[in-house]
Amino acid sequence: MTLLRNLYATIVIFISNFTAQWGLLVNIVLLTALVVLICVMLVRALFAGHTFRRPEPVAPPTPDERLTEHAAQSLSSAIRFATVTGDQSAMEGLVEYLKERYADAFAKMNLFALPGGSLLLRWRAADRKTAAAPVMFCGHLDVVPPGEGWTTEPFSGAREDGLVRGRGAVDCKGPVIAMLEAVTSLMEEGYTPRRDLYFAFGHDEETGGAEGAAVLAELLQKRGVYFDMILDEGGTIRKSHLGKRSHPAALIGVAEKAVCVYKLTARVPAAQLGEPPRHTAVGALAEAVCRIEAALPRVRLLDPVKKTLRASMPAMGFWRRLVVANLPLTKPLLGLCFRSHAQTMALLRTTLSATQMSGSDSELQLPATAEATVTGCLLQGDTAQSVLRHLRDLLADLPVEVELGDVHSDPSHISSDKSPYYEALCNAVHERFATLPCIPTILTGSTDARYYESLSGTVIRFTPILTSDQAYDAVHGPDEYIRETSLGAAVEIYRSFMKKL
Repeated sequence: MTLLRNLYATIVIFISNFTAQWGLLVNIVLLTALVVLICVMLVRALFAGHTFRRPEPVAPPTPDERLTEHAAQSLSSAIRFATVTGDQSAMEGLVEYLKERYADAFAKMNLFALPGGSLLLRWRAADRKTAAAPVMFCGHLDVVPPGEGWTTEPFSGAREDGLVRGRGAVDCKGPVIAMLEAVTSLMEEGYTPRRDLYFAFGHDEETGGAEGAAVLAELLQKRGVYFDMILDEGGTIRKSHLGKRSHPAALIGVAEKAVCVYKLTARVPAAQLGEPPRHTAVGALAEAVCRIEAALPRVRLLDPVKKTLRASMPAMGFWRRLVVANLPLTKPLLGLCFRSHAQTMALLRTTLSATQMSGSDSELQLPATAEATVTGCLLQGDTAQSVLRHLRDLLADLPVEVELGDVHSDPSHISSDKSPYYEALCNAVHERFATLPCIPTILTGSTDARYYESLSGTVIRFTPILTSDQAYDAVHGPDEYIRETSLGAAVEIYRSFMKKL
């Protein structure tokens, strides 16, 4: 101990002598370094717009008129089938319509159909012996319920003012029609692909895909089919990015968050309304929900999100650009910088949202149990089980049980934005929108693609449809629509991409 005390005293004396002799110089050096660092950070932020291309406003697309008209007619008719998940009659009607509308294409492709309405099509390569591994295009035929607030009939498929209106116009009948139109037009030109092209259209994506995409994936796995690339629905071509109308972008998903449902159940002894316990079941449940909302998961900066933010700098204000331009040094400031921008925060952390609550059936009765549903969108790095443990630890002192719901999965793997398929897709987009930046991103929801992940190392999530903020917000909302020219442009992008494979 004496030796340690002597050593400590020696160190203190040395520091004191050094500070007395060189303290001013050290302070000057540190201050100079700080000033230089701040100047470098400012310069990086100011010149961020020169490093990353500032896009030009998107000009209205002018696709082939014949292709556009045929696609618009097809989509209008497809929307009239109210294929809300579970309506088997409407689904059967839509499948029969597609078989009739694209009879020549269906005749030249191998078809496997599931009882619920899911379709798997294979367009064989010109030379099977020299063909590369197949690729697959995905979509779904079902739609979410229309809900309230529509100014037009949700399933009319009305065409007016250059628009096709109705539930499913963008999600996801529009893309399915665009794919089939692309295949049909290529076949009419005598084109045959250099590899097998598969098309998988599920019938229950909006309710989890357990009987559609999951079964198709199992079927393909049993047959030993492995894909070089899978393209499913995902990000779109946005007329405005981060709220800036002058900054359009093609947002291409290279991964997706997982949707997990957690069931919360509060239990307290039964009691009379006139003699209530200090904490009721509903009160305990409310406390649990408040804790979950207050205990935000930590911010994580994944590589594709870093690329998303960097490529998006021209659309940012100065302070946000200052933080992003100087990553990873400024990583601790990300949460503070983007806390008011829900779209970006969803890329930086797992989100947990209370979606349902229930208690007594009567306003004059105390419930012994109360239930709530918390739905999480899990970022890569979290799992369904790790979030379950987090919730249980957070609520350990409350009379609240937490269980995993029926809908749950883990986040997807992250595909490379340097793959030849990502590059080919960007090239196909640039043939139609030359100055548009293609920005990799992570989808904040889940798609059927999660079921196919074991079948390919490259899964891309992108819908080549030009959408305004209004059109994007209408997906799953009232008055969903697509511009006919945007639909025609999507057909041409799919055509170009298929020919590049």
